[in-house]
Amino acid sequence: MLANGTNVLHLKPEALVSVDIPIPSDELQNKFAGIAEAILTKVETLRSQINMAQEARNRLLPKLMSGEIEA
Repeated sequence: MLANGTNVLHLKPEALVSVDIPIPSDELQNKFAGIAEAILTKVETLRSQINMAQEARNRLLPKLMSGEIEA
């Protein structure tokens, strides 16, 4: 049993000794880091594009609604 109690579970330090925590190889960790970094870079790029599109919408919509420009 890892914990006991009725309201708040408390982790027994001796229970941690019996828990196996698998650690991926350095190669797998590096591969994961490369994939994660590429994904995060793409997310940042997409966020930037979203911001630019929102700014363009905010500039153009009032002009379209007022008839200042036509679509």
